[in-house]
Amino acid sequence: MSSLALTIQYYKQQIRQIHEQHKTEIIKATKYIRSLEDFSRNREEITVHKILTTLKTALIHQGKINEDEMIILGNAFVPYSSNDQLHTRQIDHLVLMPTGIHIIETKCWQGKVLYGITKEKAKDFSFLLDSLFPNIDKNQEQTVVMVKSQNYDNSEKLCSEMNVKTYGNPAEQITQTAQILKNYLQIHNKEIPIIQSIIYFACDHKTSVINYSSKANPKCFTSKEDLSVYFEKQLDEKNLTYTADELMAIKKIIEDMTNLP
Repeated sequence: MSSLALTIQYYKQQIRQIHEQHKTEIIKATKYIRSLEDFSRNREEITVHKILTTLKTALIHQGKINEDEMIILGNAFVPYSSNDQLHTRQIDHLVLMPTGIHIIETKCWQGKVLYGITKEKAKDFSFLLDSLFPNIDKNQEQTVVMVKSQNYDNSEKLCSEMNVKTYGNPAEQITQTAQILKNYLQIHNKEIPIIQSIIYFACDHKTSVINYSSKANPKCFTSKEDLSVYFEKQLDEKNLTYTADELMAIKKIIEDMTNLP
């Protein structure tokens, strides 16, 4: 083999090695980013769990509940069928109390969150909703996130941009999850009233939420104080639905469904 051919072969081999190394680095980076996303999400869910357990301890000390009258379950999976296919719906947190069953969905979006906004309430800015949701009526609630960023334009001048994003309708999603859970529990001979849904926005300095929604279910909270006060008021109103034994029976059904093979 000539010297030129050997040189070409050498550089081709080097290019293949660099290409493979590049692919490996991309895979590693992707896995790392996903692990960070999972950690961030889990971190917020852990925060909510701590809020709930702290509240439970306080309610017990105040004599408002006994130990077995507030059951906190995390990361539950509800099986359901759709089009003859078995699916599961994940629930961040379940709170079982004498006053009812509550499910909590935690969101940690960054930006200005417009929760439950409608075309009518958006008024002069309704064209934004028209672009994202062209087929909704003027009173149909949606949720959008406005994210501000800074970039350089073609002349290398720093300019600000506002991006409008949607990650789906959390109110609709959690309402569907509540109905799936209710259906599953009723299959197991439990007559279940309305399950109260809660969306908790884990806000930090990069997040703010404006609640436009007029719906009583799901509830929307942005602070641990408001979330805690909500459960305290439920007990103060004394609209009791379940006994402690009934709560334990519901807990067992939920634990069994989560551990399904």
